Amino acid sequence: MELLSRIGLELGGNKGAIISGLAGVPVSCSTLLRVVKNLPITAEGETSGVIGVDDWAFKKAKTYGTIIVDLNRRKVIDLLPDREAATLCGWLSAHPEVKVVSRDRASAYSLGVNKGAPKLFRWRTGTIFW
Repeated sequence: MELLSRIGLELGGNKGAIISGLAGVPVSCSTLLRVVKNLPITAEGETSGVIGVDDWAFKKAKTYGTIIVDLNRRKVIDLLPDREAATLCGWLSAHPEVKVVSRDRASAYSLGVNKGAPKLFRWRTGTIFW
């Protein structure tokens, strides 16, 4: 299971299924995604204060969510059900320990960070500091 979770986290569903077959553990891409979804995530409030925010596909070209990663610890903190600004805003409001947010240029993430953590200071495009 450890091998499948690492493959799933690194490569995702389709490529991960190919590589797992080559490694002698053939599984479907859906199975790999199920393994990733069932992985334990860091409990709320246990962030280093430096996070990365990006989108990821629950189902490619159909359903997307937001992944939040602790960049210092290199661990997934949370998976949000959508890519909406309000969802990210709510998450950030519940986590005042966040001091740095690195994100892509999506306007929803920009709006979510600005409303959810208004005391953060913009330093460069995509990276926000407090």
